[in-house]
Amino acid sequence: MAWQPQSLWHWLLLNALAALGYWLFTKVGALASIGPAGVSVLWAPNGLALAVLLIWGPRVLPGVLVGSLVPDSMLAMINGQSALNDLGVSLLVRLGSAAQWWAMFLLMGDWLQKLERSGSRFARRFVLCTLACCMLAPTLGMATLLSVGQVTQQELMGGWLTWWVGDTAGMLVLTPLVLALLHPQVRRLMVTHQAFPTLALGLGLTLASTALLGHLERKASQDRAGSELRTFAQSLSNSMALAEADLARLAALHYRIRLEEAEFERLAGAMRGQRNWVLAYAHLRLLAASERADFEASIDQSVRSVGSDGSLDRAPLQSSYWAVSRLNPIGGQEARLGVDEGSEPRRRQAIESALSSQATATTGVLDDLLYAKDDEWGVLLYIPVFEGDKSRSEGAPVTGMVSATIQLKALIQATLKNNPALEFSTLLQPGGTRDQSILVTGSQLVRLRPEPTRQWVAQIPERDRLSLALRVGNADWQLHSRFAYSD
Repeated sequence: MAWQPQSLWHWLLLNALAALGYWLFTKVGALASIGPAGVSVLWAPNGLALAVLLIWGPRVLPGVLVGSLVPDSMLAMINGQSALNDLGVSLLVRLGSAAQWWAMFLLMGDWLQKLERSGSRFARRFVLCTLACCMLAPTLGMATLLSVGQVTQQELMGGWLTWWVGDTAGMLVLTPLVLALLHPQVRRLMVTHQAFPTLALGLGLTLASTALLGHLERKASQDRAGSELRTFAQSLSNSMALAEADLARLAALHYRIRLEEAEFERLAGAMRGQRNWVLAYAHLRLLAASERADFEASIDQSVRSVGSDGSLDRAPLQSSYWAVSRLNPIGGQEARLGVDEGSEPRRRQAIESALSSQATATTGVLDDLLYAKDDEWGVLLYIPVFEGDKSRSEGAPVTGMVSATIQLKALIQATLKNNPALEFSTLLQPGGTRDQSILVTGSQLVRLRPEPTRQWVAQIPERDRLSLALRVGNADWQLHSRFAYSD
């Protein structure tokens, strides 16, 4: 027989030891913490709690509960992500654990006699009851963590499963060991009834090791995805930085001088030859209403504005226009010449941003770069130019813009050419959530409109998604990589 307390002081001492033992076992269990809520794949205190409850009954339960409510054990349980300081929340989380210990205690009944009569039958009963009862703590615990914002809806199932595995493995592995350590009769019975420790320990260790290996595989997948995403992002960032530098150089050549058309053609053509994903360079003239007639005569066509349906119509009379005056190359995009790009809201927003910052500004994804059917899709970069007599320090006014047309498909293909194909699906969002995005899967590119983009991001749990931000001009580009599938 195990030692039995004979007085109140003995019971108090036993409860104190149970609390201390639980607290120490949390340190062991926390070493195997994984998953969205940092739960352990082998929660050792669970096995200790059941063992002392089976040996000494309900009067040792207060000590176990006190040990489970020690703040350090709570912090260990959630792996330091966020302490549950509110006592009510802590009690709810531990209530689930207490419920499963008590359920096991009732279901095992006269457990020692059952073990003496048939070790194999007792082993099966113990395992089946453990598998069922250990659903209580994960269910109540994850519901509580969800209610206080510690986990999300998408993380709920994965966290519940990890928690269940940890509690189940802890009970299956630690309970037989603690019983054998504290109860001499159990030690003797385990020699002749080996089915109980063999089945319990075997299944418990299998559950824990399977969960741990799955976590390690997921971590390796996450590391590969992170490395791949960083490489892809750096390559994109470098390419866009080169485009910005080229555009700034072209703008500098317009400083306090009206560049000859032939010189513009030569410089823009040379820069395009180095970047095959730069579709075109353009010069936009800030055109006053009084200059419109002469300008139209010089380009042999009228100034046009962009309609709400994307059509090009003769521009109405207004005080000024952002008219495209030069293009390189001109072939294939003649329709853009003479267009007032300030008449189109997405372009106007970027132009106004470039004006206010006097630096490079970027549009979101456009599907009408050339104002044609089945058009190219990409983004435009704008930067102001100062072609007047005054210097900028003297308050020179902006006289126009130079722009670069970035063909996103060619840019991404060039990036993939210089790097291994993406193993994981990656979403590129060049603008905000209201803009279109590009989904890259291997070497395949798919353009997504805003609603499918939001759905793609929303359906992936945060634990399965890596994100990076790139600064391009005045815009933040977002990259999202889906490195694993949901459980």
